[in-house]
Amino acid sequence: FKINALTAVITAIQQRRKTYIRTYRKEECEMEADDLMMTALDAGAEDFQEEEDSYEVYTDPDQWSEVDAALKEAGITAISSEVTMIPQNWVELTDETAIKNLQRTLDLLDEDDDVQAVYHNWDE
Repeated sequence: FKINALTAVITAIQQRRKTYIRTYRKEECEMEADDLMMTALDAGAEDFQEEEDSYEVYTDPDQWSEVDAALKEAGITAISSEVTMIPQNWVELTDETAIKNLQRTLDLLDEDDDVQAVYHNWDE
């Protein structure tokens, strides 16, 4: 099984480096979602998403400290914060063979001790 190098390069180009901040669980957050969103965006965040049980903030890694400080000043503590690669677009696979091959590739990469992180734009 071979990995297509061109596909890997194209995928890398389509990913953007972002800081992902997962904030308080909804039930623990005293601030309304709109106010939390405005606080994050005013501090330099690029995106804010309300998930089922938490809020997520995305920002450029260079803006992370300003966004984190603004959230802390507002009394919001992050559950987690990491620099990661966020796809600019998602790809949905419908062909069972393609799904099986991609899953096998991801599993092999995950098992390899030399691989530190794997990013993809597969909409599972």
